[in-house]
Amino acid sequence: MSNLVKLNIPEIHSLNGYLEAMGDFIIGTNYITWFEASGFESTDSEFSANNLIKAAYPNSQPEKGRFIEVSVEQMVEYVNKSLSLPDSLYGRGGLAAVLEKNVASSFWGHLKACIDSEKAKIVFYEPGFDVGDELYNSILWGFTYLIYDEEQSRCVIIHGGASD
Repeated sequence: MSNLVKLNIPEIHSLNGYLEAMGDFIIGTNYITWFEASGFESTDSEFSANNLIKAAYPNSQPEKGRFIEVSVEQMVEYVNKSLSLPDSLYGRGGLAAVLEKNVASSFWGHLKACIDSEKAKIVFYEPGFDVGDELYNSILWGFTYLIYDEEQSRCVIIHGGASD
């Protein structure tokens, strides 16, 4: 893990600020949401998914979970679905659709400032069930994606979920 250096750039701080606000905005009637990001650079341009998860989330159990390579389209579809606004607060139609589109496009813009997901390798992390993994913290839905850009020797991890 010594080859990983925590990414400390204004763009990652801006992304996390946006994610924090987004978690407050996308609130359900009986559940809470949260979103966060971590970034790392590798001094030897090699990334281990296990090491990245452990570096970002020390109480995780990546050796008991699964890593699944996915397309950027699959990630975008799942994350955008997670960013949808609850009908009970916003209704369906005009305003809700505009808000959802703005929330999603702003999120992807902040992420792109950190890493270009279009040319990156994307891995979905599925934590092991009932093994004490801190990333298995979502009851309603959740996601953890590792987005690798080999040219930049950079990885950004995005995590979000909803729970009661």
